[in-house]
Parts: sequence; C-alpha cells; structure tokens
Amino acid sequence: VILMVSIGAIIPLASSGAMKLFPTIAGSAGALLATCMFLIAAIFTVIASSMRQQSARSLFVILLLMSIITMLVVLLAKTRRKDNV
Repeated sequence: VILMVSIGAIIPLASSGAMKLFPTIAGSAGALLATCMFLIAAIFTVIASSMRQQSARSLFVILLLMSIITMLVVLLAKTRRKDNV
C-alpha cells in the first residue's frame, strides 16, 4: 500500500516538473510520456504473463529486469547530460 501511494505521489510530481522545462509543448510531452508508460507496462505485462507462475520467482525476475533497465537508462541520461554541458 505504501509503495502504491508513493508511486501515485511521485509520478505526477516528476512529470509536472519535467513539463516545466518545455511549457509550449507540455500537452504533447505529457501525452507522449503517458503513451510510453502504458506501452512499457503492456510489454512487461505480456512478458510476465508468459512466464511460469509457480512461485514469486517470476515476479522477482521481472522486477529485477525492470530495475536494471531503469538504472541503465538513468546512467545513460547522466552521461549524455555531462557530455552536453
């Protein structure tokens, strides 16, 4: 429950903070963000549903995979930001 409340508070705050950078295209950027979030969720839902569901191991594998991908994206964004500065 605490995780879901935290996610429900963090995602709107983070996306609105990101939209402040581009106020002229905030609507399009918000729509693109939501589309990407739903697309990624759909892809991982298909992957998770195709795995065997005999234990919590498959859920752990999916969450671990998503965490690794997220960390790689964050590190890539940081290195690109340093290169542009």
